[in-house]
Parts: sequence; C-alpha cells; structure tokens
Amino acid sequence: MLPQEPRAPSPDQQALTATWLEPHREVLMRLWQCVRTEVDRILGAKQPIKGGKPYPLGQCLEISQGALQLMRAWLKQDQAPSLPRDAALGFEALCRFLTAGGSLRSVWGVLRDRYFQNAFQLGSWYLDVANDSVDPAKPQVEILPFSASGLVAVADFHQFARIAESYWGGRIYPNHLFPSLAPDFPLLSEVDGIGLRLQVGNDYMIALNRREGFRPARAVLARGAVPEAVRHRIGAVFAEGELGFHPTQGQALALNACATYREQGRQASTEHRDAAVRQYLAVNRRLAEVDKAKAPLQ
Repeated sequence: MLPQEPRAPSPDQQALTATWLEPHREVLMRLWQCVRTEVDRILGAKQPIKGGKPYPLGQCLEISQGALQLMRAWLKQDQAPSLPRDAALGFEALCRFLTAGGSLRSVWGVLRDRYFQNAFQLGSWYLDVANDSVDPAKPQVEILPFSASGLVAVADFHQFARIAESYWGGRIYPNHLFPSLAPDFPLLSEVDGIGLRLQVGNDYMIALNRREGFRPARAVLARGAVPEAVRHRIGAVFAEGELGFHPTQGQALALNACATYREQGRQASTEHRDAAVRQYLAVNRRLAEVDKAKAPLQ
C-alpha cells in the first residue's frame, strides 16, 4: 500500500469498526468536532487567508494535518485535555478501538471526480475533519462508511492535472524547465493568488511515480508545452542552469532524465528521493518570487 492511498477496508477493520466504533458514533463525532475547534483556534489565526480565500477554504491539507498531529499528541499522552463529557467518552472509545487493532491513517485522493481531498480512514469509516474547506456551508466534520465516500486514489499525472485545473481554477503545464527534477516532479502549476509551483509534492504521488520507475512522469512530460510568457517570467528570477533551470531543450532533457534515472535504479533510492525533495522545495521557494519580479499574465 502506498502512503496515503485510499483502500477498501479489510474484513478485520470492518469487524473492529462494528464492535468498537459504531456503538459510539455520536460521542466520536463530538470528539472530532472538539479536535476541529482546537485546530481552528490555532490555524485560523496562523493562516487566515490562503490563495486569496478566507479560512477554512482551500485549507483541507492544513486542517487534516493539524487534527492528526493533535490527536497523536493526545494518544501519546494516553489522555486528552479537559473535554466535554461526551467528547471524553469518544476519546475513550477511540483508544479502545486502536488498542484492539483498529487503524487510523491519513488518506488523499480524488473525491467524486471533482476535487482533491485529505481525509482519514478510521477502521472502515471515512472521516473528514475539513468537510467545509470547499463549501463553508457544509458541516465541519463528516463520518461515512468508506465505501460511500466516493474517495479514490489518483491514477496518474494526467488525472491529477485534469482535476487540478478544474478544482484550483488554474493552469497545469509539463515541467520542461527544470528537467533534472522532471522525473520526480513533472508538472508546473499556475494558480491565481498562489503563482507558479512545481508539482506534485505529496507522499502518494511521489511513491506512485517511483513504483512505476518514473513512467507516469514520462507520459505527462511527452505532451504539451510551457507558454513562452511563463518561460520569460521564470527566467526573470532564475539564471540558466540555476537549480537545474533550462529554458530551452527542457523537454528532451526531461524525457532523457526519466529513462536514465530508471536505468540507474533511482526509483529505489531513498537518497535520491530526499535530494529531489530538497531541490523541489528550493525551486518552489524561488518560484514564489516570480510574480514579484514581473507582472502576472493577463
């Protein structure tokens, strides 16, 4: 199983859910609502706006990560802080479920073929603690049978690009400008309010691509082109060769890198992965300067 991969729950998890979670659904819902309230207190002050949108819009990842970090801290201490009685009962039920072998794991995928979603698999449940991050009129927390959630794994970079353009309202290009990074991060996104960024930096997409020997990256790099205006905008911040920037001949170099990395077995190298992630982060920090250097596209 890949990191964060949505999977149909096993019979064991279904049985554990029926025994340890289902009889306590209401207090467990109350527990996760309290978790969300605490995350809102911290994150709402830290990042009240993202991409021009007010919290919690567009902050599914941040809310989910905050909720998981908070719950892990409580579980490590084997107690939650002062909670309302019903939420405290929910925490006790969750602890019994986990002690019996129940699973709580972070998952990421495409929800109903419309947008990306970070959520949790709690046994055979789908647990979303950021249910209002797309539509603020929805309840903050949602619990469903996982089979009814509509969450599926992303199949490849083509699907990612299609959903990203629709959901983010942006444009997705092949990464023909940083060819040494293209086997690992084969896309370049341009989103109003955020700007240009290399994609995709989550654990699932990195692992999927590496499992297939960089072939998913090569498939998406073989199509399309980067608009000339975008090349010029990035060239205003990056010198040729800096962090692997190549404004011309990038597609050929990127495709060749996919084949070379596969032949060298880099898909199995943790050292290569970590180095690529560090360079990806460095490039994206510099890309954040692009729109400061030149007016955005009209």
